[in-house]
Amino acid sequence: MKSPPETTLTWEDVLASDWFLSSAGSFLSFADLHYLSSTSKQCRNKVHAWIITWPKCAKDLFCACCQLQPPSSLLVFGLHNCSKAFPLGYVEQLRPNPSPILQFSFASMTFDVSKAAILGAWSLLSIANEAPDNLGRTAPNVCAVDDEGSKIFYCGGNQFAAKNEGQWLTVSEMNGNCSSSTAIFDVKTSSWKSLAPMPVGVCNAGICRLGSLVYIIGGETGSYGNNREVLCFDLETEAWVPAGIPSFPGRAYGGYATIASSNHTILVAGGGMVTDWNHMIGPCREVFSLDVTSCIWTRVADLPDSDYAAKKCTGFLRQSANNDTSCVVVSGKQTVQLLSSGHWDVLPGFRNGPGCVASFGNTVVSSWLSLIELVLLEDGVHLSLPAQCNAFRPKAMEIVDAAGQTLLVCLSGIDRIVPVYR
Repeated sequence: MKSPPETTLTWEDVLASDWFLSSAGSFLSFADLHYLSSTSKQCRNKVHAWIITWPKCAKDLFCACCQLQPPSSLLVFGLHNCSKAFPLGYVEQLRPNPSPILQFSFASMTFDVSKAAILGAWSLLSIANEAPDNLGRTAPNVCAVDDEGSKIFYCGGNQFAAKNEGQWLTVSEMNGNCSSSTAIFDVKTSSWKSLAPMPVGVCNAGICRLGSLVYIIGGETGSYGNNREVLCFDLETEAWVPAGIPSFPGRAYGGYATIASSNHTILVAGGGMVTDWNHMIGPCREVFSLDVTSCIWTRVADLPDSDYAAKKCTGFLRQSANNDTSCVVVSGKQTVQLLSSGHWDVLPGFRNGPGCVASFGNTVVSSWLSLIELVLLEDGVHLSLPAQCNAFRPKAMEIVDAAGQTLLVCLSGIDRIVPVYR
């Protein structure tokens, strides 16, 4: 009688077995799973089949492997490059009216077996009511008015259009001036609420909330004009109130990183530099601190010189493991932190961009073109979440609206991104 062939069982076969993955797979890192899937075709099939079904969705795998608990979603306002998609790559820049709100859902991420990667889940947010008349479209001034991001304050912006001008517009059909319209977007009800208009319409300004007051600093007024005033909106009375603060003293015209560094001070960093003749000449390194109690501006240490700086900066307050806080400024691909000594320390930056930037915890997230990039500041880990892109425009995301119309979206640094916890 002929003996059966001898079977050799490798460690890779054991680690990729169903019983091992079901009991210990959730403790493996992306690197471990990638190694197992690359050892043999059989291992690859088993690992990919397990990832798709374990345990609930790609978000659980993402959080377990990256030791990161993200917000429920990211909302993007003021989409600068969003146009109607045409068959066979035909290009005609028709913009949707009004401007849509884009949503990235961490709970709806998917795992692509062919690419062995988690894909981002983008969609257009369904709105319960129409946006206010003449609401600014691009480069608006946006900030959350609570810690959950459940209500978003939105004012200014440019390239706005009246609703009766049709669903699809070219840029030339939009009003290129800065809007003064003001509104609050309620994320829980997906609805807009109109508020009193701004004293002067601006876009690309610095914006920051201190308690119940929202401060708007500087910004562009259209036709290469700029504003140096500090505007103030009271969220309790829902009215614009006198700020009593001297004009912004820096050379930047807008695009600042604006950070509530304490309950009475605001740090204003970077932005785009402009001459006395409104000639824009590039990124600015100046940093100022504003005491809203004494209404005094103070110059502090400039941002470090960098080849990766941009005219649009973003900032946030970072809390360390020992509960110390520090101001972090993102300018293009550069990320820096203001130390208690008054000096700037360089942190891990982005590899793509300059994109629209937000933060949660010790994580900075940037969206550039069709890619979500996350940087974990504690250990410098980079994570990328690509999106499903158009075959003829590989850098543009395909997003389908409620009417079944496909839009092409490319995100940039002048869009506004807000984390939402719900």
